[in-house]
Amino acid sequence: MKNLRAITAILLVALILFTSACGNNSKQEAEKEIKSESALTDKNEVIEETKNKSDDKKIVIGSKPMPEGIILGEILALLVEKNTDISVTRQFELGATPILHEAIMNAEIDAFPEYTGTGWMTILKEEPLNDSEELYNQVKKSYEDEYNLTWSPRIGFNNTYTIIVNNSTAEKYNLNTISDLAAVSDQLIFGANGDFYERADGFPYIEEQYGMNFAQTDDIDIGIKYQACVEDKIQATTAFTTDGYLSENKVKSLEDDKQIFAIYDAAFVIRQEILEKYPELEDVLKLTEGLINNQEMQKLNYEAQVEGKVHEDIAKDFLIEKGLLK
Repeated sequence: MKNLRAITAILLVALILFTSACGNNSKQEAEKEIKSESALTDKNEVIEETKNKSDDKKIVIGSKPMPEGIILGEILALLVEKNTDISVTRQFELGATPILHEAIMNAEIDAFPEYTGTGWMTILKEEPLNDSEELYNQVKKSYEDEYNLTWSPRIGFNNTYTIIVNNSTAEKYNLNTISDLAAVSDQLIFGANGDFYERADGFPYIEEQYGMNFAQTDDIDIGIKYQACVEDKIQATTAFTTDGYLSENKVKSLEDDKQIFAIYDAAFVIRQEILEKYPELEDVLKLTEGLINNQEMQKLNYEAQVEGKVHEDIAKDFLIEKGLLK
């Protein structure tokens, strides 16, 4: 009888343990199911977030591989980000005009800073125009008609050629214009990089238009010609009117009194399709009209070329100074 009671007790305990185990398993299964549902929800949220991102408004801005182009590209990017809900991808330093033109025609980029004279002569293969307004209107219309691209309002500076002389030479000969330089050129050394002597709008053109007759012409690397001029190894060389080192006031930029140099007004080339898609960009582009003059662009280039500041910081500080960013 005692054995029967013991066996009954053991069976009862076993039954209780079995029931408990089943309950735990059910609980674990329920927990697993909840976790699975949660994971599925998380996955769906990620998919939805990714889809939303892919539907985001976005543009790509390119630039040439030089400080001026990068700074201008950054200025446009910052203004777009500040004034619209369009996200910006920066594809700076892509290459020269032909590469950028191909990229924008292939919709790989949507906008980039360019110069009217470059678009007119390099892309459209036209002869130089020396009227700023006419050139802008002509190049804008041609781009719209031929490429479905357009030009923003002009930014405010003309980055064209200039001839510079070191200060001692300018003082010695009282030089203010290129005609003044031509009159004493037979006593001076001119230096420039090799291809400038071969360009149709380079040295042969200047020589012919101004009657230059330098005592010596040197082929000198573009990276050292400024220092060579400052050190009087050469007395005259070429520059662009917005080159940063002109801000150092160690050389003098001579007036193109015969106005032979082509106009290179800066503006942004942009796909018309992207303007139709995001019409709010029109107002952003208007903010860049007349925004930067030659002296201001010189200063911005100086900060990049000489002081080594970050392009984005240069652009931000400038826009803050102009009251367009906080």
